[in-house]
Amino acid sequence: MQNPFAGEGKAEIVRRLPDDVSSDTVDDYIEDVWARAVGVVPVIAEDEFPPANKPEKAAAIKAILRAIILRWHEAQSGAATGKTQTAGPYAQAVQLDNRPKRGYTLMPSEIVDLQRACKTKGAMFTVSTTPETSGPPQHFGNGPHERTSAVPDRPITFDNPDMEVHLNAWTTT
Repeated sequence: MQNPFAGEGKAEIVRRLPDDVSSDTVDDYIEDVWARAVGVVPVIAEDEFPPANKPEKAAAIKAILRAIILRWHEAQSGAATGKTQTAGPYAQAVQLDNRPKRGYTLMPSEIVDLQRACKTKGAMFTVSTTPETSGPPQHFGNGPHERTSAVPDRPITFDNPDMEVHLNAWTTT
């Protein structure tokens, strides 16, 4: 997948922004959001993304990126918004500061959205526990100690009293 707003896709962002936003600023937004998104989910930059049977994933990524660009632009205004709630003699005032604190970054919810859009269903897998070398391992866990046995004629056992984990592996001679 290529940056959906590069080239002709730029018009989709320009029409949503005020008229006084320069073309260079829009280009910067587009390049920055793509770089940040690729940093979080590098799979979107691969040519094989989205899978042929899931074209809606590209649309989801595009919508998330569009929302990020618009949020960045609105945050640039530096406006503080607030609301007041009253209930009888009590009142509560909340002031929200929309100005960017550390430059233009992705919010945690946006990162989660990007990751969910790129997620694929898992499949069964196996993990081989057979050692690659012949003979018993010299160290197991954090090394031999009173709770570890590493004698070739006995199973290697490791007991972690904090986690109640019992692992047995047999050696061959």
